[in-house]
Amino acid sequence: MSTDLHLGSPSNVSSPALYNRIYINEINLKDTSYQLTPFPPAEPDKRLKEAIRCHGILHPPLLLARENQPYIVLSGRKRIEAVSNELDESIPTLVLSTQQPLQIFSLLLHYLMIGSRLTPVEQAVFCQKALDSLSMDELLPLLPVMGLKEKPHIASQLIALLELENRVLIGLHSGWISLRAAKKIAVLPKPDQQVLCQWIKQLQLGGSKQQKFIDLVHELTQRHQVNAETLLAQWGERGQESQLNGPQQGASLLNWLQEQYSPSLTAAEKQFREFCKQLGLPPGVEVTHTLSFEDKELRLSIDFSSKEKLKEKWAQIRPLIDECQPLGK
Repeated sequence: MSTDLHLGSPSNVSSPALYNRIYINEINLKDTSYQLTPFPPAEPDKRLKEAIRCHGILHPPLLLARENQPYIVLSGRKRIEAVSNELDESIPTLVLSTQQPLQIFSLLLHYLMIGSRLTPVEQAVFCQKALDSLSMDELLPLLPVMGLKEKPHIASQLIALLELENRVLIGLHSGWISLRAAKKIAVLPKPDQQVLCQWIKQLQLGGSKQQKFIDLVHELTQRHQVNAETLLAQWGERGQESQLNGPQQGASLLNWLQEQYSPSLTAAEKQFREFCKQLGLPPGVEVTHTLSFEDKELRLSIDFSSKEKLKEKWAQIRPLIDECQPLGK
């Protein structure tokens, strides 16, 4: 029989958690009360099984003890399932014996944050489940543990993410949809959320491009009273016929959406590029226009390799500047 070890150091720091070996058949693997994703539990992969076979369980799963009932898994389900065929075997675990919700969620969170961090989806589920048992005032001190501000609206905003279409949640949890993009996409109907999610993944759009994509689609669907699928179908055939790769197609799609959003500005940009091309500007010389072509003013920039080079050419440049009569004089 193994000896229970108290969690904590130095030894005078008490904890309701004890290290102990528990038989797998004493653990209720069907109870997912503390699972921090809204998706069905994933099966343990071959690499995890092989690592445990070679080295054993190095990070003991966290269990919740209940009187005369099987243990509940707080964290570490995959590690247990990786050896679940050995029902008559015991495994190293960390057992929490308290029934106080604040202690349970506090210790669970600190356990999860060891060498890791929670995804926005896991943070959202944690806050939602914690608030089933805790008050907002009890939850708030736990937010900084996750690197969040101790503000009620932070918890509320996270929980609101769980209303997103399931594919968007998967993208947010997996990391190929940014948190900012997820918040923007939340204003769209769920069918549109799913469509945009598919395009983001297919075209490998990064964080800032995701946000621009969502903003443009949202504006255009509202303006023309169509759904996202109908809008993007107008570009779909054109994009599929091209020989561009995913990121290149993404840039092409964003350009097309920008043209639909502001055709006059797009036309002005095209004319300006043609104008600069006709000038035949050498390297180190750039002409820029005002924001959104608010007026006809242009700015000419010339790069010089040193102060000496600038002084050398300044005698030739100064008369030209005087002839141009700069604005404001």
